[in-house]
Amino acid sequence: MGHIGSARAQTRDRNILALWLIVSCMCVVTATIAAAGQPDAASGSAGLKGAAHCLANEPKTERLRCYEQAAAVQPEDSGAWKLVRSADPRGGPDAVSIMHTAEPSKSDLDIAGLMLRCAGSGIEALVVVIEPRPPRDRPRVTFRAMGANTTFDATVVPPFSALLLPQEAAALFTGPWQFADDLSIQVDGNQTSVHGVVLLAGLRPALDRLLGSCVSR
Repeated sequence: MGHIGSARAQTRDRNILALWLIVSCMCVVTATIAAAGQPDAASGSAGLKGAAHCLANEPKTERLRCYEQAAAVQPEDSGAWKLVRSADPRGGPDAVSIMHTAEPSKSDLDIAGLMLRCAGSGIEALVVVIEPRPPRDRPRVTFRAMGANTTFDATVVPPFSALLLPQEAAALFTGPWQFADDLSIQVDGNQTSVHGVVLLAGLRPALDRLLGSCVSR
């Protein structure tokens, strides 16, 4: 049991770090792509490499080892939604988001967790994975909450480990899913299918805090 608990803790810490790195990298990668004027995988990877080498296009085993090593010196409690601010290197408003890791005992290793971020006057919802996807992929994401399934076509966005959902999905997070206990996530890609579970306890006050931060940016 001790070994299982330790493995789950390592997975939790890696997921926390993956979420934190992606939040931190999004502004950097976006600025790099904008400066280059070439919104493709090569320019995105170059910006990402300079921002956080853990998320570079290296072999999966090396990337996971990188997460584990960094998590060992940056432990953080994943028991609740976390509010994260990341400065825009171009001098624009801070990127503000809340994030929650997937449950290690109920999730495949590739599912890191969920992120909700400020976008204009509202929010955007993203599923975060460990393994980067090709930027032209359109993964199908199926959620199960409160006894019902809902499926969306997601868009892969820089740093290519973030799957952006349509506004209809964001509306569910700000609506009925605030009162759900947990959320089951199934991500189906061209060659992969992964599953995860994220607990939704505390989502309502976390959303209130996020929306308040969106207004004050």
